[in-house]
Amino acid sequence: MLGGKLNIIGRGMVRKFVVWIVVIIMLLGAITTVFVQISMRKTLSEEFMERGITISKNLATSSVEPLLVEDKITLQRLIESVKKNQNNIVYVFITNARGKVVVHTFEEGFPADFLNTGNDEMKLLSTGDRYIMDFTASIRKGRVCAYRYG
Repeated sequence: MLGGKLNIIGRGMVRKFVVWIVVIIMLLGAITTVFVQISMRKTLSEEFMERGITISKNLATSSVEPLLVEDKITLQRLIESVKKNQNNIVYVFITNARGKVVVHTFEEGFPADFLNTGNDEMKLLSTGDRYIMDFTASIRKGRVCAYRYG
C-alpha cells in the first residue's frame, strides 16, 4: 500500500515538471518570436527607406538634362518607366525650379496637396485610407518625388 502512494506522488511530480517545462518553452518561443518580428520589421523598414531614397536620387540624376532643355516627353517616359519597373511606387512627379509640376503619373490630374509636402528626403503622408512614404530628391532646377506604399 505504501509503495502505491509513492508511485502516485512520483507521477504527479513528473507531470507538474513536464507542464512547467512546456510552459517555459512556449514562453521563450513567444518572446523570441516577438523579438525576431521587431528586428525584421526594423530591418525591412530601413531597407525600404534606403531603396526609396536611392530610386528618387537616381531619377533626379536622370532628369537633369531633360529638365534643363524642357523635354517633357523624355521626362514623362522616364517617370512612367520608373513607376512600371518598381511595383510599389504609386506616384511620381517632377517639378521645375519654380515649383511647377512638369510631368506626373497621376491618372486624374495632379492633386495640389502633394506640392506642399516639403523638401524632406523622406516623409510619411496619410491619404485617409492608407499611408504613403514620400521620397523627395532635389534636381538642379526642381525636384522629383516618388510615392510608395508604406
